[in-house]
Amino acid sequence: MQNEEGQNMDLYIPRKCSATNRLITSKDHASVQINVGHLGPDGIYTNQFTTFALCGYIRAQVLALSPMLLHVIACLLFCFLEFIIVCCVE
Repeated sequence: MQNEEGQNMDLYIPRKCSATNRLITSKDHASVQINVGHLGPDGIYTNQFTTFALCGYIRAQVLALSPMLLHVIACLLFCFLEFIIVCCVE
């Protein structure tokens, strides 16, 4: 809910899981939010980041399959995003 000035007045704004698009409830204590920083061409942090929110269910599935699976998913996602950015710029 917003007031007349456009400020958000809600006490709790639920997040959505980046993998499943499910709402992350306030009782999901296994959920995490990860900020991944963007690097410039010279490898220096650019003060920008992408936020991933993962619900507890996905964390349990990822850890059950492989501890490195989250790393692999992040690498594939960023390679795909770089491909889209390069294609849009050209």
